[in-house]
Amino acid sequence: MNSIPNAVILGKGVAEKLLVEPGDVVQVTTSLGNKLSLKVVAFFQSGIAEYDKVQSFVSIETVQKLLGVSKSYVSDIQVKLTDITLAPAYAKELSAVYQVNAEDIQTANEQFETGSFIRSLISYAVGITLLIVAGFGIYNILNMMIYEKMDTIAILKATGFSGADVRSIFMYIALSIGLVGGLVGLIIGYVLLRIIDTIPFVTAALPTINTYPVDYNPVYFFIGITFSLITTAFGRVFPFPQSQHCRSGYHYQRQMIKTEPILTANGIEKYFNDPVRVKVLDNICFEIQKGDFVAITGKSGCGKSTLLYILSTLDTDYDGQLWLEGKLTSGKTDKELALIRNQKIGFVFQFHYLLNEFTVLKNVMLPALKLGQKSKEEIEHDAIQNLKLLGMDQKALKNANQLSGGEKQRVAIARALINQPLIIMGDEPTGNLDNKNTDIVYDIFKELSTTFQQTLLIVTHDQEFAAKTHRTLVMEDGRMV
Repeated sequence: MNSIPNAVILGKGVAEKLLVEPGDVVQVTTSLGNKLSLKVVAFFQSGIAEYDKVQSFVSIETVQKLLGVSKSYVSDIQVKLTDITLAPAYAKELSAVYQVNAEDIQTANEQFETGSFIRSLISYAVGITLLIVAGFGIYNILNMMIYEKMDTIAILKATGFSGADVRSIFMYIALSIGLVGGLVGLIIGYVLLRIIDTIPFVTAALPTINTYPVDYNPVYFFIGITFSLITTAFGRVFPFPQSQHCRSGYHYQRQMIKTEPILTANGIEKYFNDPVRVKVLDNICFEIQKGDFVAITGKSGCGKSTLLYILSTLDTDYDGQLWLEGKLTSGKTDKELALIRNQKIGFVFQFHYLLNEFTVLKNVMLPALKLGQKSKEEIEHDAIQNLKLLGMDQKALKNANQLSGGEKQRVAIARALINQPLIIMGDEPTGNLDNKNTDIVYDIFKELSTTFQQTLLIVTHDQEFAAKTHRTLVMEDGRMV
């Protein structure tokens, strides 16, 4: 334009309307009737069709000729800034200094910017809403999983995991789901974006755009994965000698018999407060000595299981005192009680509560792994010995869900013995078994008590089973009778 007089750069849209090419000459007539011939030297294309239909460029001298004004005349000056956000302040400064009308780009495009802002705001609102809905979906899935895993939680609590441990496990699961789900979602989303990016998008308004425009800004992907983790994090704000089933050589080693009782309950009382205050346990007092084989019986609803949960330290909301091996357990923290359960109490449940995801061997090893006083190899050896002495060593590598009911209960007993507890507590351990397996379980318990001085406390409805124990405690309406 500097070397060719009266040169013009036409907008692509204007050139197409005039059917001209570079080198052609066009004549321009102003509103005042001034005429001037201009030579087309190039085309200009911004990518916005409406803009390219009306926009052209010539030198200042050429414009002055068209307008018929002196060479000192300038209609306006456009200033480009490195930081466009400074435009409003700079426009005010120029207006004040030179006494001219200075308009910044934000003001000039205010209507367009407002429309774009509202459109973006709506897009973000819809996107965030979808993310929240998806997040609560994950949250509900986690809640359903927790409800389905209530038996697993009971096992973990009974084998020495504190409430904090259980929450940590489910937090790890939640974050894993969030991370994996978020990554999978991002990968799927990225693949879909790449596919969309190849779809033809032809419009006269945006002639330079050939496919659907996609923004691959990493910030959006980072927001997605962060949101998934935050959402899921809230989603949590969860055998023996001389026995048919036991053989000699059992590794079970007991400490010297102590004179104090293994367990002492002194004035245990318990209330339920929903919807009204009801006393469910009333002044429960008794002692259990080392080697005792004690049964607690009574009608359904008399408070047997409630008492067992208190004696096992799983329930701490009660009045009275509970002593275990001469040490007061009442008032201890959840973490301290978890260690007591892990070290000193073995549990056998009515429904065995084995972890179906684990093998028989891993189920038996679990309490000892939590205790952490032996190496994994030593724990595995002890577990194998327990299973062998219970006649279950051939099933050690099978998953728990591949066993019969009686076999599962024998595995549960092996698990209860793994840490050589002071006392084994059973909540209806034969309630789900047939007569044959009930006799097997009783024989195991009897052998433990008579041969190895193992203390046992069993809650049962089975009067025949209870009659064969050393002592029977009968409950009625929350009291010992």
